Amino acid sequence: MTCQGANNFYQNTCLVNCPDRTYSGSSNGVKTCLACNFPCENCFGPNQNQCSSCPGTKNLYQNTCLDICPDGTYSDVQNNLRVCLPCDSRCQKCDGPTSTTNCLSCSPTRIPLTYLDGKSCLEQCPRLK
Repeated sequence: MTCQGANNFYQNTCLVNCPDRTYSGSSNGVKTCLACNFPCENCFGPNQNQCSSCPGTKNLYQNTCLDICPDGTYSDVQNNLRVCLPCDSRCQKCDGPTSTTNCLSCSPTRIPLTYLDGKSCLEQCPRLK
C-alpha cells in the first residue's frame, strides 16, 4: 500500500504526521513512518544524533541524548524537555543559568585566567580580610 501526496504509511493507514517515536522516511521507495533509533524518544531521522527529545532523565544536547551534560553546560528543563544549556563562559562546570555565580569550576583555557571563589570565577584572587 502507498499513500497519496505528503502522507506517510504507518500500520496500514496514511498519516500526515508521523506519531511519537517515529520519523518520516522511506522504506523500499514508500514514504513511511520509521522507528527512532535508541536512545531518542522522538527524532527527525534514523541516526543517534537526530533526536528531538530524550526519554526519562537523559539530556538533549546537539540533537543527541546524553546521561550527563558535557563541560560548559548544565541540565535544565525547558518546554517539558530536559536539555543541556551553556554555562557562563568563565565556568568549566556549572549548576545553573548563564551567570557568574553558578560555577562549580572555572575554564582553564579562558584568558585572562579566572579563579573559583565560592561559586564565582574571578579574574583576580580575592583579598584576604
